[in-house]
Parts: sequence; structure tokens; C-alpha cells
Amino acid sequence: MEDMKRLDPGRTTTTMSVEAVEEPKKGIGAWFRRMLVSGLLFGLPVMFTLFVVVTVWSWLDQPLRRLFRNPEKYPSDFAGCEISRAVASWNVAHIPYVEYLDTPGVGFIGTLLIFMAVGIVVRSYLGGKLARRIELIMDRIPLVRTVYGAVKGFGEAFLGGHKGFQKAVLVQFPVRGSWLIGFVTGKIPAAEFDNMLRKVPEDVAACREDRLRVLVPLTPPTTSLLMIVRRSEVVDLAMSVEDAVKLVMSGGIMLPPHQDLPPGKAAERPASG
Repeated sequence: MEDMKRLDPGRTTTTMSVEAVEEPKKGIGAWFRRMLVSGLLFGLPVMFTLFVVVTVWSWLDQPLRRLFRNPEKYPSDFAGCEISRAVASWNVAHIPYVEYLDTPGVGFIGTLLIFMAVGIVVRSYLGGKLARRIELIMDRIPLVRTVYGAVKGFGEAFLGGHKGFQKAVLVQFPVRGSWLIGFVTGKIPAAEFDNMLRKVPEDVAACREDRLRVLVPLTPPTTSLLMIVRRSEVVDLAMSVEDAVKLVMSGGIMLPPHQDLPPGKAAERPASG
């Protein structure tokens, strides 16, 4: 109490006012706001995830299921789809109990089996030649080749095994000290890199170092940059490709949890600061 008496009255008033400002707001309005924000932070990611899952499921499940559906009972499902209507009418008329295949999940499994069959065909000798011929045709059509090349590139990146993203790295761009997250998609040997240039600059000729092809997605992930950088100018990230993709897609919000480096690697990491 004596210490409180010795305090300056003006200072005591200021401290109390600061504490009053820092206290969380009370009242029914503030409570509703906190509850609403908490609900949005939890509900929006769940709703968006369910929307994506349901959309992909419907996109893979419905087209094949429609072929087992009776057009006479569900005419609205075949509006503008005369080929599907004709195939479904033939199936219903000639295949016993075919309407029982119009069950959720049957079309999804059937679509996956179709993709597996396509994979078996394109990995065969004749199927591979046919696939390359189709790719050549796609590549000669101006607008189609742009869409096909982009879809194929992202498909190989995420699903193509060794052809996809090899690891997550950091590259300096647009100025030194500013870093972007990128994904290594391949390596270009020094000799091959020189052959890509019409005229080899002096600094490139003096540096006999392999280059890396690094795909840098931008946020929001509507486009990306393809960078060709020296191996020595790339910093490997201590996170998986999946964690790095989540970090980029979330705009830096979903930072992966800290992972301790295995023995012997901690000493290789340069000290920060």
C-alpha cells in the first residue's frame, strides 16, 4: 500500500487507462463477433474442402453412372447429351439389371479403371506410338497446345514420380535477400545449357556449373515462373514438397511444424544472423 501511495497520481491514471484499453472488449456484440470469427476460421476450410471433394467425386462418378440410367425416368439428366441418351437406352434395353449399376461410387470406380486401362495402353509399344502422335497433333493447334501443355506439365509435376517436383528450394528473386519458394523440375548440364544459347556471354562461359530448372508458383497460384539458376544459388528447404505446396497455396499461413535435422545435417546448416 505504501508503494502505491508513493506512485505519481498522473502515472497511475495513465497505467490504468492503458490496461483498460488492452483488456478484451466485453458485451454481447463483442461476444457475437468472437464466436463468428471462430466459426468462420473453422467452418470455411471445412466447407471448401468438402466442396472440392464433392465436386471431384461428382465429376468422376456421374458421367459413367448416367450410362446405366433409364432416360425415360430421368429425362432432365440427358438434356443436350444425345449420345449418352442413346447409349443409356441401349444398355437399359439389352443388359438385364443394368439400372442397379446407377449407384454412387460405381461411376467413380469405373472411371479409375478406365484411366488404368488407358495407362496400360499408352505404356505398350503401339499405344505409346499412338500417344506420341496425339501429342504431336495437340502441339500443332495454337490454343489447344497452350492448354494441353499447361495441364500436362502440372500433371507430371504432381503425379509423374521422378518427372515431377524433385524437391523444394529457395531462390533469390527479384533482388538479393528476397527469397521465393520454388520446386526443382530438372537439371541442365553446363554443356547443354551453352547449346541452348545463340551467343554465350562471358560470365556464362567462365562458369562451368550445372543449372537447375526451378518452377516458382505465385500466390494466389494462378500462374508461375520458370527460372533457370545455378546450382550454387539455390538453397534446399528442410521440408517436403507437399509441405512446401501447402505453404504456397495458403499464402504463407500453413507453415509446416519444425522438423529437427538428422544427425550430421545440423552442422551443415549455416547459422542465421
